[in-house]
Amino acid sequence: MNFTLIIWLSSFAFGLQTIIGKLTSKYSLQNPWLLNFFWTSFNLILTAIIASFFGINLPGNLTPYIVAGFFLAIGNILLTYSIYTLDVTVISPLFALRTAFTAIIGVLFLKEHFSVLQYLMIIIIFLSGLLIRIDEKFSLKKSMRDLWLGVACMFFLSVSSATIKIASVNSGYWNNVFWINLFTSMFLLLTIPKFIKDIKSTLITRYIGALGYSLTGGIGRLLMFFGLASNVTVTTAVTSLPLSMIITIPLAYIFPQLLEKHTTKIYVIRLILATIMIGCSIKLSLR
Repeated sequence: MNFTLIIWLSSFAFGLQTIIGKLTSKYSLQNPWLLNFFWTSFNLILTAIIASFFGINLPGNLTPYIVAGFFLAIGNILLTYSIYTLDVTVISPLFALRTAFTAIIGVLFLKEHFSVLQYLMIIIIFLSGLLIRIDEKFSLKKSMRDLWLGVACMFFLSVSSATIKIASVNSGYWNNVFWINLFTSMFLLLTIPKFIKDIKSTLITRYIGALGYSLTGGIGRLLMFFGLASNVTVTTAVTSLPLSMIITIPLAYIFPQLLEKHTTKIYVIRLILATIMIGCSIKLSLR
């Protein structure tokens, strides 16, 4: 399949996942630990079924898979918590921070070189990200407190992308995906005490949203892994596009109680900041 098509499909799937996740957090599952474990386990089952058709082999060196699984597990936890605590129109643009973090990782560990303009774009992405939380009662102090989950999430997802790339050179695509998802799920077994009591008290119908969240996230992640194996920076930039933000804003006017509701002024400001972040991210990815 064409690389460009794959990463755009991945971006679209992630956009839908964010919206479904927000709906699930508001109307179905109140415990983010339960939703996170559900969708991660679903990913493992899905990849295990597919990978079994292509053959699963024990890699000679498991360390890259363990490291990738560790960072992906933390990134998953922080992403799910961000969906529960932040607006979709805040979370979505924050994905542009992944490009900035990826660039910084390249400078620190891969000895990549950037121009003064490129360093300036990285700074602009972070400054815009700090302001994206703006609302009718904006407070920089409160914004910083609320945003730390989202920023930390993007950092760990960026590191996981880099480690996935390293792991991907050791084996075939589906074998890589299986082992990374396996270790991610193994690390998340430690979170079971956080939601074990809620499993019995939660009606089966309330898992419908979790299933949609898991399915879109699983498809997005499978496609993203393929893209990361080819080009980390471009894949990160495209999958960071705020598609869920573009969908959510019209919905806020049609169904104001469904996801979120702010004034037109707030949405215009957020769109401007998101455009700046994405523009700088694309420019960095094309260096």
